[in-house]
Amino acid sequence: RGEILEKVPQLPVQNVYIIKPDVGLSTPLVFKNLNYSELSPEEPREILGRFYANGDTPISDEDDDNQAKPQDGTGIKYINDLEPPAFRLLPVLKEIK
Repeated sequence: RGEILEKVPQLPVQNVYIIKPDVGLSTPLVFKNLNYSELSPEEPREILGRFYANGDTPISDEDDDNQAKPQDGTGIKYINDLEPPAFRLLPVLKEIK
């Protein structure tokens, strides 16, 4: 849950690219369309631990609907549980990704 925060060590340095399309969605609308059965079963602390241990080394090649397999070709697994409802509401976002 997002309201529980804890301090963690600094993350390894890496390049991240953010693309902001001219279209967007309201956060409440995306959450309203969130299907809780689609939430990733991954434990965030385990993902973070693997990231610290492996840096940008591939950490998963599973295939499922919750982005367990890297979709960007880098081999790094990032999970965004809000992508599925956002992509359903505005399919062009998936095309952009």
